[in-house]
Amino acid sequence: MRPSARPLLAPLRAAAVRSSTSSAGAVGTASSSTPHAAPARRALRTSARVSSYYPPPEPFTSAPVPEASSSTSRSASPLYDADVDSPGALLSTFGADAALLSAHLARPPTSLTLRSLLALGGSPGSTPSRAHILQSARFTAGELPLRLARRVAAFRELPFIVGSNPHIQAVARLYAGSFQAIASLPRIADDADNERFTRALEAMVQDHAENIPTLARGFLECKRYMSPAAISAFLDGAIHSRIGIRLIAEQHLALSASHTAGPASKTSVGIIDTCLSAAQLVQGCADFVGQLCESSLGCAPELILEGDTKSTFVGVASHLTYTVTELLKNSYRATAEKHGRAGGDVPPVRITIARSRKHLTMRIRDEGGGISPQNFPKVFQYTFTTASFDEAAANAAVDGDDGPYALQQMGGMAGGGDVLAQMGQGPGVGGGMGTLAGLGYGLPMSRIYAQHGRGSLDIVSIWPHGCDSFLAIRANPLDER
Repeated sequence: MRPSARPLLAPLRAAAVRSSTSSAGAVGTASSSTPHAAPARRALRTSARVSSYYPPPEPFTSAPVPEASSSTSRSASPLYDADVDSPGALLSTFGADAALLSAHLARPPTSLTLRSLLALGGSPGSTPSRAHILQSARFTAGELPLRLARRVAAFRELPFIVGSNPHIQAVARLYAGSFQAIASLPRIADDADNERFTRALEAMVQDHAENIPTLARGFLECKRYMSPAAISAFLDGAIHSRIGIRLIAEQHLALSASHTAGPASKTSVGIIDTCLSAAQLVQGCADFVGQLCESSLGCAPELILEGDTKSTFVGVASHLTYTVTELLKNSYRATAEKHGRAGGDVPPVRITIARSRKHLTMRIRDEGGGISPQNFPKVFQYTFTTASFDEAAANAAVDGDDGPYALQQMGGMAGGGDVLAQMGQGPGVGGGMGTLAGLGYGLPMSRIYAQHGRGSLDIVSIWPHGCDSFLAIRANPLDER
């Protein structure tokens, strides 16, 4: 037996032993030295395969499930070995090699910070040297399989009926395939090796572009089989991991590109900018959301930008862009719906920027009506959205009033189209910015972005007046200790 695979088998072996001790056969008492040893071992395998809830041999495997009575077919199957302790005996790994998966699960991933990524790329605005590129390539090639392996393991822990969903299964197989491809690459020794590695990374990033909308569709279909808390816990982990994986991969791809074509700007190291203007970033998001609000609702509030408008920070522009855009979508839409449809003046949305030594903080204040007390606990739940079905739904009875913030299913959005497909667009982890409302993933993903940057996102509702959203991020990762 391969020792590295034993941790994967422990829960299944325990289930098999419990099942076998309660059966009427000689499985629990047979010794390997007795004539009954072979039937006992076959019964043990059969019992474990029947009684073990997860992971199942089907539908995650393309090979047919061998019959318990046929030792020949079992030994011929790549997923069932003759030895019950072997990694393939009772497990499905979505196509990844079980021993390789076990070896990577036994090693913890590196704690990821922008500071550590900056150290791999040289000075801001300079062309990375060959040594920097090879160092970054080796770090990326060693780190990604550790994180991909944990994603495969997380999918294995889902209930059978949820893991059987074709959308969820498709994403699990993508992670397993990417893990197998990256983990199987030889050590990167020269520029040619890095060229092959970057092509593999580009393919991986492209293959995983639709992961979030695909998972959203799968969990929408399976929501009756898992509690909202369990779904949120899985998706939180999946999106956290996805951000880290893409950050590592895209940083190396950007460094490799700048090695041949030069840096993107005088202040950048790969995709990390060491002098981002908070005010310019916010203004760009506001211009986009304002046009979207105008075209969708016929009016848009004015933006008032105040505070420390000259402050800069170190970070990945697409991460903060996604978060600010999602927060402004909510504020603009709620304000326009409450005031614009009544024909009155539309009050402005105010953004205040403050910069301390360690943190950059933004407050986004609107007068869009706030969030009703019964709905406020749901705002960070997946598939909860602040988009209303219609005006009547937004203005129900007083204490039961949902206000301009109401529940909506994943299928609806302002302007029409496929919500889940829109979620796959946009920077970084993906989160469509082409619709004004109705996605249901905006606030949860925005908070994960903030937390991934060692920051926070909090919302204060002043019902029925408006909302204050507080976003804090690390201003300079070079100060991290």
